[in-house]
Amino acid sequence: MKKHFMLIAAVFVMFIACGDGESDAQKSTGLSDVKEKGSEFLQATQDYTVEQREEYEKALNEKIESMNAGIDSLKQQLDAANEKRRQELEKQITKLEKQVYDLKQSLEQLKQAGDGAWQGIKSGIDQTVKSIENAAKKLQTSDVK
Repeated sequence: MKKHFMLIAAVFVMFIACGDGESDAQKSTGLSDVKEKGSEFLQATQDYTVEQREEYEKALNEKIESMNAGIDSLKQQLDAANEKRRQELEKQITKLEKQVYDLKQSLEQLKQAGDGAWQGIKSGIDQTVKSIENAAKKLQTSDVK
């Protein structure tokens, strides 16, 4: 995202810098236009980033709800499981519940983070989500009965 922004900004500056012999008055007016357009561009970029962040937070909330439903499904398997399977399920359910709790805490940190920090937090959250999904999938497909 930063690379794209920097590239667009560089092209924009180069375009403006390559004038065609304008008078000082025209250059002054052109400079005002550049400042105005630059401000509009920065505002549009910030608005896009805020929108991206809100969409990510919404998707993460939905993912957490889905994970909790998956954990509830695993809990329902406890009654039908033999002792060995029950012990494994209980252990893994506890582990998954803690990971989902930690994920909720990370979501709260994300909501509190400044614009510059949220991408780093998002990266850590994405890794945690993958880890939880892999653990749940492995548990659901395990042959321990």
